[in-house]
Amino acid sequence: MMVRALILAAAGAALALWLRAGSGAPVPYAVTVAAQLERVESLAELRLISTEIDSYQEAAIPGGAALKAIVPVTLVVGIDLRKVRVYDTAPGVLMVIPPPKILSRSTDHARWQIWDETGDTVGGELQRLVYVQAEVEADQAARAMNVMDEARERAAAALKNVAVAAGVPAGQVTVVVGRVAPAR
Repeated sequence: MMVRALILAAAGAALALWLRAGSGAPVPYAVTVAAQLERVESLAELRLISTEIDSYQEAAIPGGAALKAIVPVTLVVGIDLRKVRVYDTAPGVLMVIPPPKILSRSTDHARWQIWDETGDTVGGELQRLVYVQAEVEADQAARAMNVMDEARERAAAALKNVAVAAGVPAGQVTVVVGRVAPAR
């Protein structure tokens, strides 16, 4: 769905660029690319990677209740399109994207593998504790497995494709992560 929206936005940009080119007026690439990104900005996020990470967790509360389980956590990693900035570098464009971040975390409790439950009060409190521990471990594992680097590369490629579809020559598109002040 997201890819389709980006392709449609890029096609719209290419058509707008073609129509403006026929009028003889020069069109800055940055204006065209920024306009297309604004159209898909309502989607807010570019979801790049969805991965599941399992971790073994143990938790106990006073009174002897304990829970040991393997907890699968699904992470969705992407970027916030509202934070993408496009600058005209004549003859091309500079696109500054925010660093990728974990957009969401979830688990399917039915898929937990319970190894041991002890005590009469095993339930919600222990499950929440185990899940929070699993979220923290999943975040750390995603960073260790270079998931953020892969998401950054995918975001740069996707946004470069939007610019190219809007008519910017591929060699004149630069995508960087971080903050860049526009040249004055």
